[in-house]
Amino acid sequence: MRKIELTAGEIAGKIGGEIYGNAGHIVSGISDLKGAGPDDISFVLAPKYKKDAETSAARVIIADEGLQVPGKTMIAVKNARLAYVAVINIFHPKEPVKAYISPSASVDPAAVIGNEVEIAPGAVVGAMASIGQGTVIGAGVIIGEKCIVGTGTVINANVVLYPGVKIGNNCIIHSGVVI
Repeated sequence: MRKIELTAGEIAGKIGGEIYGNAGHIVSGISDLKGAGPDDISFVLAPKYKKDAETSAARVIIADEGLQVPGKTMIAVKNARLAYVAVINIFHPKEPVKAYISPSASVDPAAVIGNEVEIAPGAVVGAMASIGQGTVIGAGVIIGEKCIVGTGTVINANVVLYPGVKIGNNCIIHSGVVI
């Protein structure tokens, strides 16, 4: 994965924030206040964390409108939590799914498989199951008959979905879960 470098001003533009301070600061990562380095962007979710922000090595801080931290370049936003998630997605974008069905997977001919779906070895997809576009199905997963799995979902190894289960879009189901 290539290293991403953006200026504080570019990040502010991408998240709809207003910049106070040096818009030219180069940011190459994201971290919490205590773990941040000088090239990381961090965040303050409540005024009680202002002291931590003051002592943080991060030079660029995301915060709700009205909160200022002396000596830091600030990106003021309406909702710091949502903005921070957006910045996480900028620096750690989701890997594109490669359309692939392992030869050792068993997919019933009556199943409907969306575009760009990855099905790992040993997975089983039952009759009339529906798998949405961009979904990743891990090794050994069992998806029962008439299950519906939304788009962009990740089902990790050895999950069992009993017949008729419905999973939404952009979900993550961790290994070994039985639903």
